[in-house]
Amino acid sequence: MSATTTRRREALCGANLKDHGQNARIRMGIVALTVALGAAVAVMEADLARPWRVVLFVPFFFAAFGAWQGLYRTCPGLVMRGTRETQEGDEVRVADPEQTRAARRLATKVMLGSVATAACATALLVALP
Repeated sequence: MSATTTRRREALCGANLKDHGQNARIRMGIVALTVALGAAVAVMEADLARPWRVVLFVPFFFAAFGAWQGLYRTCPGLVMRGTRETQEGDEVRVADPEQTRAARRLATKVMLGSVATAACATALLVALP
């Protein structure tokens, strides 16, 4: 497959992150997951009341947000600004309305997936004795 065909297919799928941006999001997700799990252990060891465990939603959200962005190669912030990342790391405006619609669909998946993942992890911790 030619490089032009590959770039066109990437554009139509709506992904707006290149390799560097994708790797940065995945690393952010791993660091946030480490923080979230550390906080979860601390909360469980401190034997805090169940309602306080809901606070763990925030670090679990950031962990999931990084992972989902890396998975879909889509940054909702770039979508909101109507831009995409270049291979050099710069941002350029997205002119193609079809690409913009595809990017919005992916950004919605990233946000909903992040919220659902964090909610499940938090619910599990709240349910534990």
